[in-house]
Amino acid sequence: VPLDGSVRSGEGVEPIDLDAFRQATGTDDEDLLLGLVGTFIDSAYSLMDGLLRALADNDAWAMQLNAHQMKDMASSACAVPLAETAGTLQAHAIPGGLHLTPPLIAELGEQLDRVRTWHRDRSTARAALGSGASTTH
Repeated sequence: VPLDGSVRSGEGVEPIDLDAFRQATGTDDEDLLLGLVGTFIDSAYSLMDGLLRALADNDAWAMQLNAHQMKDMASSACAVPLAETAGTLQAHAIPGGLHLTPPLIAELGEQLDRVRTWHRDRSTARAALGSGASTTH
């Protein structure tokens, strides 16, 4: 992921690789999968808060820790673009180098928002199907 933002990680890629997530969890139960993604989203936004605090405090160790946790959680949720960017952020979160991290933190936020939108849209469609409503346009 270039630090100048010229190429955005994950553009054109689903924020969650649902097939890989099904395989990793061993279930096709979409309600369960969406519940797991919802839990991931809540935890990931807490980590984003930690990243922003680490940046404000110029704390490279805290940034590395939060980025590492984000990378691991995103990998577990098969949020590949988010995991890749978190890994890049972790590698750049070094003493004296935190001034390079704001574009990566911003990109993480955008990717996390994409995951939240994906989750909301799938949950809404799932609820509409459950109530018998049509999802065709």
